[in-house]
Amino acid sequence: MRMFSRYGVQRTSMGDLAKEAGVGRQTLYNVFRNKDDVLGALIRAYTEGHHPADGGMGGVPGA
Repeated sequence: MRMFSRYGVQRTSMGDLAKEAGVGRQTLYNVFRNKDDVLGALIRAYTEGHHPADGGMGGVPGA
């Protein structure tokens, strides 16, 4: 979420997201089709109460 907040969805690449998450780009693509899917999963996880301040991203696949 930090990358989207800092650079916006348009300027953030899957490579940027993978690097921030500490995984390879292909690993990210194995779980998500595109960055819209990543953003959707982050929003779902946050609204369901699975955000990092609560101890994890349990609602995000692969996290």
